[in-house]
Amino acid sequence: MTTGTFYVGSRLLEPLCAVIPLPIDQLNFLVCQLFSMWFGHIFRTKMSPKTIPPYYRHITEIVVGLGLSYFCFGYQMLHMFAQSTMCYALMKYGPQTSRHLMVFVVGLGYVCVCHIYRQYYDYGGYTMDVTSPLMIIAEKVSSLAWALHDGSVPEEKLSSDQKAEKIKELPEPVTFYSYIFCFHGFMIGPLVFFSEYRDFINGTNYDKPNPSKVSNGTKDDVESPSPKDAVIKKCIQAAIFSVLMVVTPKIVPYDYMFTDEYLYESTFIYRMLYMLVSVTMIRSKYYTAFLLSEAVNNVAGLGFNGYDSNGEPKWDLLNNVNIWTLETCTSMKVNIDSWNIRTALWLRRCVYDRVPRKYGVWPVFLVTSLWHGFYPGYYITFLSAAFVITAGRIIRRNIRPKFQTDETLKQIYEVITFIGTRFANVYLCAPHCLLEFMPNLRLYWSQYFIVHVVSAAPVVYYTFINPPKKDKVEKSQ
Repeated sequence: MTTGTFYVGSRLLEPLCAVIPLPIDQLNFLVCQLFSMWFGHIFRTKMSPKTIPPYYRHITEIVVGLGLSYFCFGYQMLHMFAQSTMCYALMKYGPQTSRHLMVFVVGLGYVCVCHIYRQYYDYGGYTMDVTSPLMIIAEKVSSLAWALHDGSVPEEKLSSDQKAEKIKELPEPVTFYSYIFCFHGFMIGPLVFFSEYRDFINGTNYDKPNPSKVSNGTKDDVESPSPKDAVIKKCIQAAIFSVLMVVTPKIVPYDYMFTDEYLYESTFIYRMLYMLVSVTMIRSKYYTAFLLSEAVNNVAGLGFNGYDSNGEPKWDLLNNVNIWTLETCTSMKVNIDSWNIRTALWLRRCVYDRVPRKYGVWPVFLVTSLWHGFYPGYYITFLSAAFVITAGRIIRRNIRPKFQTDETLKQIYEVITFIGTRFANVYLCAPHCLLEFMPNLRLYWSQYFIVHVVSAAPVVYYTFINPPKKDKVEKSQ
């Protein structure tokens, strides 16, 4: 194995690595994001739907996207073309009754094979390779396949969400590859659904009334709002979190949780508090990536979501994280729903809404584990999270009502669930960072499997010892 030498992108900027303390893969990523922000401004202002036909906007997206793909990933970009083309062929020529399922399996399966290949040749490495855009493509092709399937289903069988996303015909190849390789979103997303992308290219995403202005109802009358304020805000936030990303690993390194000193020589309280701080700070690098990717898409004009009651434009369509809600919520479900929001929406539309309710959230967390890869830490994190959320639903249904009879009890419940959510979050996320099985097993052993034990108690009690009456359960649901 050749750990750390997996990157095959351009080495043109490698001399700058001696000046800028970034490895070449991260430097290339940053340069591509900055270029996309610059060109995105040109694309939005000089090549707007009002002046350029959609076909030429699609061609521009493809050409620039392919160029950046080659710069960042070299010959590995062929995987992006292969994965997307296989799925497009299935949508075009596959059996109508099952092509959506075939695309889901092939799109996700292609990512899984690449994860295994990378894990073998770059075990434990953090080099940014083509698996990141392949993960986004798997989301795009599967959601497109389901939208195409829903377009052939009677409307009375569809939810309101499915009705809004459905399409009647498979898009032409130029439109499809523009959707796959769009230069401002192919690297790390966030995921944009096809209907949203189509409206963005055609300019109909701006056809939303502004309550503070009077319109005569014509398309030419619709003023294209500027994303300037939203982009500046997100870039400032990304800069702050990027500083935390660099500084905090030196103060509270998460790999200290591997050590015998942490596992066997420190107190339980210290171990829990150290995990709380260290794993919480790890989120700063994800916040940086999420915010920067949102800003890049907004500059290009993608992400507009109408106007608020004051007539101010909202650029939150592609927001991928709700930081305040995530850090202050009192429920693991809300916590998870506030993280990687667009992927969570994909999982809901393509998995949760498509399987029988009796399976609950387990298929969702199994799919997201496969989507991430095959390190044992992913499966420990996501399957444990499914168990904790299942327990949380039982607690909310059976225990929470007992605290709603008095204002003081309500506040006590809120404090307990707030603290519990903070510790449950880092406890569940730690394996996602440590990756390997035995280190995570030792880590959880040092924590006495506390979150698993606390979650198991209500599950066992209300399932086997004192199950609620059937009519009471039905009313609560």
